[in-house]
Amino acid sequence: MCERYTDARTIVGKHRGVEKNKLNSSIYDLFVGEGAVEATILFSEKNGFWILPANKDLLAAEIQLLEQHEREFQLKKILEKATDNFDYILIDAPPSMNILTLNALAAAGAVIIPVQCEYYALEGLTGLLETINQVKQKINPSLEIKGVLRTMFDVRNNI
Repeated sequence: MCERYTDARTIVGKHRGVEKNKLNSSIYDLFVGEGAVEATILFSEKNGFWILPANKDLLAAEIQLLEQHEREFQLKKILEKATDNFDYILIDAPPSMNILTLNALAAAGAVIIPVQCEYYALEGLTGLLETINQVKQKINPSLEIKGVLRTMFDVRNNI
């Protein structure tokens, strides 16, 4: 399994044993054409799977992607170089709708949507579902929603 990050906050990578300050290259380098997947991917001894890490440089990739032709397909092109080596590739996308999230949706075969069990998160889910439907119609017809993963559940809340 390979886990791949488009979230510049790199919260998940930190919990997977990736020290973002010690990276020689990251997904940013791949987005701007300055690296190779083979040189960027890391094996997490802590968790037993491969990681294509991100760091704060990824914020700059957002701006640079806006100038690229077929900008929404850049991640898909990057991952095509690695898909033969893995049964599953998990893409961690930022919680906001931006060009990196659009790249994640364009590259994905399926989506599992983590949702906090609270009212405002459910309102946001409606917008995300509409976006996924638009991506499916215009960019990635094979995109499927596999499910919603409830997070931070509290039995005391009634939504």
